[in-house]
Formats: sequence, C-alpha cells, structure tokens
Amino acid sequence: MKAKSSAVLVEVDADSLEIRRKIHVPDHLGCVAASGDTLVAGNWDSETLYIFDLRSNAQVRTVPNPL
Repeated sequence: MKAKSSAVLVEVDADSLEIRRKIHVPDHLGCVAASGDTLVAGNWDSETLYIFDLRSNAQVRTVPNPL
C-alpha cells in the first residue's frame, strides 16, 4: 500500500465467496464508489479518478480531481 503502485478491484459473490470479476488499475486506490453500471475509483489522495463501465469491465476515462 503505497502511492504510485497498482491495485486490483475484486468483486466477490456474497453467498458463495467466488470471485465474479477482477479489474486491474495502474495506480494505488484509496476509495471506490459504485452507482448502477458505473464504478468510480480514486487514487492515493484522490488526485485522479478512474471511471469504469461494469458492463464491459473497461476503464472509460480518467479524470483529474480539481483539488
């Protein structure tokens, strides 16, 4: 857990504890929020926000956070 590293987001089935999906992110993450089919993850200090489409498991865009 350090800045400028990487992370893997893992979705786990609550009943079976089986892994449903993994999303690799080329940055250390400090926060994650989900809304419908969209996932937003913020890096260390939330300087950069990563937006993912959960239907395709693809990163849609990266947004700098105006601090």
